[in-house]
Amino acid sequence: MKRTIVSLVAVGALALTGCSSEGSASTAAGSSSAAGESAQSVATIGDSLSAKELGERTAAAMKKAGTVTMRSTGEGSDLQGEMSTTDGLAYELSGTSGGESLEMIYADDVLYLGGDSFTEMTGGKRFIKIDPEGEDMMSQMMAPLLGILERAANPAEFLSTLDDVDATVVEVEGDQTTYETTLTADQLRKATEAMVGAELPTEAAAEVQAATIRQTVDAQWRITKVVTAGNSDSTITYSDHGAPVDVSPPADSEIGTIDLDTLTNESATP
Repeated sequence: MKRTIVSLVAVGALALTGCSSEGSASTAAGSSSAAGESAQSVATIGDSLSAKELGERTAAAMKKAGTVTMRSTGEGSDLQGEMSTTDGLAYELSGTSGGESLEMIYADDVLYLGGDSFTEMTGGKRFIKIDPEGEDMMSQMMAPLLGILERAANPAEFLSTLDDVDATVVEVEGDQTTYETTLTADQLRKATEAMVGAELPTEAAAEVQAATIRQTVDAQWRITKVVTAGNSDSTITYSDHGAPVDVSPPADSEIGTIDLDTLTNESATP
């Protein structure tokens, strides 16, 4: 069961990639190469910049926008929601993953996971609560993943190791410019480790394959689309930059707990 929950959180992390977390985006905005606050000049096909600089520019622009609506589709998953970085990171995602319903709410540094499986595991409650300060079993077990989710929300974290990799313009349509970055398996592994803040386990590292990432930005460097082809193909779209959003934690009456004995027994079941 722990593996199931970790997988669901990982799907959520993939859905977030491309947006901007508060702390890291602020750093990017302050760097000399980040120009998210100014419109990019007209690009032409074949132009390029480092993937790292692209990450810094988009991080600063998404931070300045403050809010965004997103949808992530991929192999067996379809999630949509909204995010705000105006007063700390907050987001809501809902949809399906692996044929199961999934809801994620992150507010006030606390993660709430919900869906049909959680309703079953908690005896009727819609959500479980993962609190970095919590003393319950699930919070103690899953709290380290919260930092990964924070970093996944900022493209500068993922691209920070790629200053020697180019992002090349492959399409220009109106104010939309698409940059393509091709990563070897080793480059992708290093970028992923930079995002999660730790080395990947040997088995996981061995499964990493080369990938191509196409990131579309508008004239203000705000991300509008990210298409990834590699280990796991996915498409993430972003819209309504700067529009009002309302991310609120669920009511206490909707939050339950997972019994340790139940979790242990289900984990032991083939």
